Amino acid sequence: MVYDFNEAAVKDDLNLTIDYCTVFEICKAEMAIPSKLIEHVGKRIYDKIIHAFPKLIETKVKVTKLLPPMNGPVDKVSIVIED
Repeated sequence: MVYDFNEAAVKDDLNLTIDYCTVFEICKAEMAIPSKLIEHVGKRIYDKIIHAFPKLIETKVKVTKLLPPMNGPVDKVSIVIED
């Protein structure tokens, strides 16, 4: 996430920055919902984060699935959603 932290740094005010506990809770909640596609999970996480923090300048969400069900030895697959 890219965000202008200048005002928060000067005022030492959590309300002027990104609350990483909120980001964690968004990710935790969305990962708990059964989904067929990691793309769907990533999009839900992305949408909720940009809704929670509308002043974000850039946002990038990466979701990785370990040991995906594929027809060969693959350790992990990932998707990235960004603006």
